[in-house]
Amino acid sequence: MCYSAALRTALEQTSAALEPEQRQALLRSWTDRRPIGLLFVASERSLCGAFNEHLVTHGLQYLRNLAATGATVKLLCLGSRGRRLLEAAGHTMLYNKRMPSLSVPTYLDVENIALDLLDLAEQGAFGRWR
Repeated sequence: MCYSAALRTALEQTSAALEPEQRQALLRSWTDRRPIGLLFVASERSLCGAFNEHLVTHGLQYLRNLAATGATVKLLCLGSRGRRLLEAAGHTMLYNKRMPSLSVPTYLDVENIALDLLDLAEQGAFGRWR
């Protein structure tokens, strides 16, 4: 299974676990005009070859495309390598967090990140995700 398919499956499973009113609020947030939260999921180390560089290059092109439509975009980043590349490109992040570098993130790690991001969304920092 490719990475994007795995993320899509995780999102579908997560949204299925929400209460109906929570799910509706999430769907409404995708159509509002609040800033878009653009999430980069990078690695902690540069041992992934060109993965991080390609990720940031593609993400920044996507950022430019969104900005060209008049959207306001807030950058969110998981992984120190992605944060360093984004900062080197002159961007600041609304949110960034280190990830475990030698293991798969635990459920607690993922839960804390999700709660952080939901808190930011509830505060109005962004209303849509990409």
